[in-house]
Amino acid sequence: MMILSAGGCAVAFRTAEKQMQRYAVGALHSTSKQSDFFSWFRKKKEQEADSLVATQDTKELIKDIESGKKSKISNREKLDLRPENFIGDDSAKIERKARQALLMDVPFNVWLNGSKVANDQQLKSIAIESFNAASQDLTISSVDEAPYSADFTDLVTKFNFTKLLQARTGYLIPDNKLTILNSPSQFVEFYCTEIISGKSSKFKESEPHAINLSTRHSPPNVYIAPDIDAKSQKKRFGKIMYEAQSLEAEHTKKSIELIKRI
Repeated sequence: MMILSAGGCAVAFRTAEKQMQRYAVGALHSTSKQSDFFSWFRKKKEQEADSLVATQDTKELIKDIESGKKSKISNREKLDLRPENFIGDDSAKIERKARQALLMDVPFNVWLNGSKVANDQQLKSIAIESFNAASQDLTISSVDEAPYSADFTDLVTKFNFTKLLQARTGYLIPDNKLTILNSPSQFVEFYCTEIISGKSSKFKESEPHAINLSTRHSPPNVYIAPDIDAKSQKKRFGKIMYEAQSLEAEHTKKSIELIKRI
């Protein structure tokens, strides 16, 4: 058995350490290259790109699929999102066509005449025909006869007359006029002043002051403010602005005086 001194042990330890370092360096240089995780994906893509063929036309691809022929399409070139590159119809378009087909079969009651009344003579003829059709006992042949200017004797005759008059003239009568007017001549006068004159075509409900409320009768608890013209509005606005500027100037003056006192 060999017994080493302290100095001999130190030399032996240094010798063993150098041998281990040489072994580790040799092992490090002798090992093969280790690839990272993402290099596997790059290699896979390169293999797939080499095995793919050129992009086919959509129609040719459909024929190949229907015939059972195997084909590969390159993913390097993407199709544009154009209608000719899609197969089949849009679902929204199909639903729209189905709704239109259903609407064509719905029996709508189009009771207004498509050709509108054009002049007062045509209107009077329509009024006489409507009165004769609505009235069971009386018939008139001209606007000079008494029943043309007289009030309706019952609501049924008035309802039938107004319905026929609206249907044949092509224009609706407002509900308030249906309540107020009571004779054929009054309805004809309404059509002449409001419709044939072109007044109704100029009416726009969205415009301000489209309905003149000053001539309408209102209950005692309803107050309608009178209309103010543009000149008066500008004058009042200028007065308000002047008062606001005066108050602001006075407030600024008081603030300056208060600061001077401090």
